[in-house]
Amino acid sequence: MKLTEIKKPILYGFPNPRPLHTWLYYLDLNRLHIHKSLSVLNVRNFVTHHTTYQLDDVTYGMKEYWLQNAEDMMGFLELRKDDCDAMAQLSASICYSLGFNKVRLALGYCGEDADWQSMNHAYALYPQDDDYLLLECTGDDIIAELPLLSDCPKYHTLISADVFGDYQLHGRWAK
Repeated sequence: MKLTEIKKPILYGFPNPRPLHTWLYYLDLNRLHIHKSLSVLNVRNFVTHHTTYQLDDVTYGMKEYWLQNAEDMMGFLELRKDDCDAMAQLSASICYSLGFNKVRLALGYCGEDADWQSMNHAYALYPQDDDYLLLECTGDDIIAELPLLSDCPKYHTLISADVFGDYQLHGRWAK
């Protein structure tokens, strides 16, 4: 089944914190023509360069849809259009497939604190010292350095997980 033929979620349509780590997949990098020596920065730039942000309403005809498996990710790369969760899943899954096992899929919001309920957002994080590198792929710019999450005050992470099921609560959820 091609990604464009999917009409409804197969496994989960609305991920929640409980199965968050199950949304990361091991990908066949040779099939994706991805060189195995890419850095985390290069992964972010690859996803940003090869995809365009588009709401799930337009792409799938439903309010929310998360890629269900590695094949869906291949379809996403053919279609090249999806929203923040697909871009976060793809960047985190490529990192994981390259051996960056500490990569995290994060749920939170991007915006002012008062808008937190209406600004849901997904992105990937990679630990660096006592902070995280932010793999934000929804823009169209190629960058020379990944920003630290602590230097991005509009990003409010609530929960993150790695592929092994290690969960962390952040921000207001940690309190």
